[in-house]
Amino acid sequence: MKSKVILTILYILAASVLGFAQDNAAKEKYNAGVKAEMEKKFAEAEKALQGAIDLYPQFENAYLELGRVKFELKKYAEAEQAFQKVVSINPKNHSGYMNLGTVQTYEKKYKLAEASLLKALEYLPNDPETQKALGQLYYQQDMWDKSIQYYSDFTKAEGKDAKSFYFLAKSYKEKGDFPNAEKSYQDAVRVDPKFAEAYYNLGNLYNDQDKYSMAIGAYKSAIAADKGMSKAYYNMASACFKDQKYDDALQTYKDFVKVAEARGELKSQVKQVKTTIIPQLQDFIDQQE
Repeated sequence: MKSKVILTILYILAASVLGFAQDNAAKEKYNAGVKAEMEKKFAEAEKALQGAIDLYPQFENAYLELGRVKFELKKYAEAEQAFQKVVSINPKNHSGYMNLGTVQTYEKKYKLAEASLLKALEYLPNDPETQKALGQLYYQQDMWDKSIQYYSDFTKAEGKDAKSFYFLAKSYKEKGDFPNAEKSYQDAVRVDPKFAEAYYNLGNLYNDQDKYSMAIGAYKSAIAADKGMSKAYYNMASACFKDQKYDDALQTYKDFVKVAEARGELKSQVKQVKTTIIPQLQDFIDQQE
């Protein structure tokens, strides 16, 4: 009887040692996966993290990182499955719901994304990253009031994200609130002075309000940030003409043709500018002299 008890104890101890060894091996693979992920070696990270899960099928954090890696690899359906597994293991995992909602937004599963992101806020109220994700979700659906609500909340908490100010500005513009749109575009370029697209859209905003000299200034800033932005040349030329700066308009149209042809862009506009606008504008200028 005593020998049976001893054998039983030895069996339990052996099983425990095996369990610890397996657990340590899973952690080692997880750490290797996270390191590879940080180094942007995503295929290597995917393999290591999957190995960690194979050793420990309830490894919550491994599923979370695996989902992020699969998203980077553009394996969106598999990323969604990984994040679903996170919240099935831990139904109160905020990061699981937030990442799940983000990938569902990317897949245009908007109702599911909304439910996931609101669940994330339920477990971590006022979380800036979830507010940002909700702002983008509603922006993609042209739901401007809600987009403004969540992007405003995010930018108040995290004031150094130029793209969020940019999307906030576009939402304000679509709603017809030009003063707040202008302020948000200016916030975007304050955070990122080389944000060409923000300058370009600010120029369009001024153009829509017949503020041509201000539009020209914004387009010039866009071009300074991205000398190949042909659409900025085109719109600036139009603004110069409307502002009765005809020589500037002519030169800017010529610059537009040069840049657009070099990049193979806006072919119909290039043809129109070369064959119609430039000759007519040149004639008009000659007649003024």
